[in-house]
Amino acid sequence: LARLQAKFANRLPSDVLAMIGEKAQQVVQSGQPMVDQLITCVQDGFENMATADLQVMARPMAFAMRGNSAEEFVDATISSVRVDEWSALSPIEQARLSLAAARYAISQADEA
Repeated sequence: LARLQAKFANRLPSDVLAMIGEKAQQVVQSGQPMVDQLITCVQDGFENMATADLQVMARPMAFAMRGNSAEEFVDATISSVRVDEWSALSPIEQARLSLAAARYAISQADEA
């Protein structure tokens, strides 16, 4: 959780990071496909967003991140979302950042 907060503290609220970190630790050993793990980590924060929409955003993160490119993809996602207050970001931007945080958290939990 400390690494997750260090990487995303200036982009996501601490309560969102805590939720993602907790869920990531729960799903990492679940055997679920990566797309489902990512959605499980963020869906509580996006109850008004359709699961199908989250799946569309999560799919490239799940499949493009085999091997060492995971952190590069997370960094690219972070830099592709404009820097602004969390509340000023669109739900899509919030979801993209949250999914990137979830992917990072899952990869960190998987290494632990």
